[in-house]
Amino acid sequence: MHYVDYGSISKTLYSAGVRVLHHNALMWITIACYANPQLSAIDVGCCTGKLTGILSNAYKQVYAFDPNPVLNSKILFKSLKWSIIDMSKCSYTQCACGEYANEMTYYEYNYTNGEPALWFNGLHFDPNNTTLVQTNSRTVTVAPLDDLVAREIEIGFIKIDAELHDYHVLAGARRIIADHKPVVIVEYGNNTNILSILAQYGYACYTLTGTNDTLLPLVNADTCDLVAIPSTTVLSPTLTVAMHLYYSSLHRLLQTGYNRADHLQTVDNIVGSLLAKRMQYR
Repeated sequence: MHYVDYGSISKTLYSAGVRVLHHNALMWITIACYANPQLSAIDVGCCTGKLTGILSNAYKQVYAFDPNPVLNSKILFKSLKWSIIDMSKCSYTQCACGEYANEMTYYEYNYTNGEPALWFNGLHFDPNNTTLVQTNSRTVTVAPLDDLVAREIEIGFIKIDAELHDYHVLAGARRIIADHKPVVIVEYGNNTNILSILAQYGYACYTLTGTNDTLLPLVNADTCDLVAIPSTTVLSPTLTVAMHLYYSSLHRLLQTGYNRADHLQTVDNIVGSLLAKRMQYR
């Protein structure tokens, strides 16, 4: 495979304002590589369902959680059939997930473009951030995933995006992680406790936006999404190849003139092919 600088491409896309599509594409490809219709998945911080859709098309059942009642209120990327939520396979609970059963106050903000943004306890909110407008604050129920998902349900995948509350979500899922060893996608947020808890259960962590042409073991990053693979599930060679294909396609797009339609088509081709193969042979 020829050399492609993943990190440089990611930075170029971010500076061009394509962060959301690129971010979701990395998640979609990873989910498609580990799709398993015999197992169920968990989506913590499901928000408007950007990743719930593909999870519902890649797994037997999806258990989705968010403190805001927003799931399915606005589905993005409607042109991608596999990203549309199959509600018959999705169970949605309006609550926050954490280490212990309690209550939590969170602050609701909207970005100036109208997209919702939640800030738990306001701990990492910058009052000088002019891209956010506070709309509300509320107290919500918090429950551990170990209490929310029945023991007999086999979990193959967990996605967590909890506004830097991610460690507490993981800590409340120790039984699920120990029993089922699911693949985990989680926002790192420079919280080494996340790496520690995953290491306790034999996970290896990889960044999806590396600094060269491979998925690197996570060494240090400020805020990034990482994929955590249990020792019982090796890093999929398919994931490595799929990511290289994706970044190589982006490299060509950036050289010839980037446009969103071609970016979406690239993702659609890769993810659609991966899902078809994974679901066919399971």
